[in-house]
Order: sequence, then structure tokens, then C-alpha cells
Amino acid sequence: MKARQVHADINDAAIELKRTEEFYKSARALDDYIKSLPLSQPENDALIALVLDQVHHAGTGAFSQGFGMGMEFQKWDRKKKGASLEDIARTMLQP
Repeated sequence: MKARQVHADINDAAIELKRTEEFYKSARALDDYIKSLPLSQPENDALIALVLDQVHHAGTGAFSQGFGMGMEFQKWDRKKKGASLEDIARTMLQP
């Protein structure tokens, strides 16, 4: 997964997450399988909603975990080099 950070300042930050080709390939396989199931339209809609919810939570959880790990590494690295937390924040806000 590739992430790109776009920001003018900390109060106007956005993160765009890109999906991999493997993600789309497995999504197409899941879609094909779901279409083959003998589901009514309400059952199909409920299943799709559950899948989308799970994918959303998996993505946000993975991003949060990776971001937290990056922050911890950044703190450790800067502390090792004698930088302050302000230096860390300033470094992270640079485009």
C-alpha cells in the first residue's frame, strides 16, 4: 500500500491511501464469488455492507498501527540524535 501525505499545515492535512493491484484482484474474486451465491437482494446488500465495513476497519487499523510505529521510530531516532519533540514535529510537517 502506498500512502501520500498532502498538506499545507497541520490543520489542513489529508492522507490518500492507494490500493495495490493484489487488493483489486482479491476484490474481483470476492465479487465474483458473492455474485454466484443464491442471495436475495437484501441479503446481498447486507453482505456487501459487512465486507466494506471490515475492509474499512482493516485499512484504518493497519494505517494507525503503521503510523504509530513510524512515530515511535522517529522519536527514538531523533532522541538518539539529540533532537527535541519540536524538531520531530517540524520534520514531519515538511512536504
